[in-house]
Amino acid sequence: MSRQEHLIDFTPHPWCQQIISSPSWHPQTTRSTSTNRLFTETLWTDVTIRAHASFYKPPTATPPTETGGEVRLLVSLGAGLDGHPGYCHGGILALIFDDTIHELVEKELKEAAVTATLNVSYRRPVATPAVVLCRVWSEKGPVGRKWVVRATIEDGVGGVFAECESLVVRKRKEGL
Repeated sequence: MSRQEHLIDFTPHPWCQQIISSPSWHPQTTRSTSTNRLFTETLWTDVTIRAHASFYKPPTATPPTETGGEVRLLVSLGAGLDGHPGYCHGGILALIFDDTIHELVEKELKEAAVTATLNVSYRRPVATPAVVLCRVWSEKGPVGRKWVVRATIEDGVGGVFAECESLVVRKRKEGL
């Protein structure tokens, strides 16, 4: 079944337009190119995840610094994601963190990796419907197979709904 992506949800938010129109932020995954069926099929409805747009900003230093690049995900959340009437379920925020973290992992590590830990601190509830911003970055490079990544889900104007720290582990190479 073909569905309409509600990208118009981002239009009234100047902070969304700043990211979308900035030459520093490169558009990334779209529903048509993603292999994540949870986002592209299961949760893509008019009342759940109405739209999402992902952007990557490469490292600005030459050579790249330990911190690397950053991923920003704009996501339109509908009331069908509520855990309590009028508020998005915290598990959905954890899912958004995990998925967006792996977008950064794909860009920076260019190797298969899995989530070992995902520690989420909820700061305030997300009233639905809402357009939120998920930011993902690392403060230092990988150590061996392990990489600590940080993330926030924000309102786009400075308010933080949730913070996350994740340990990502590169998969072992075959035969080792």
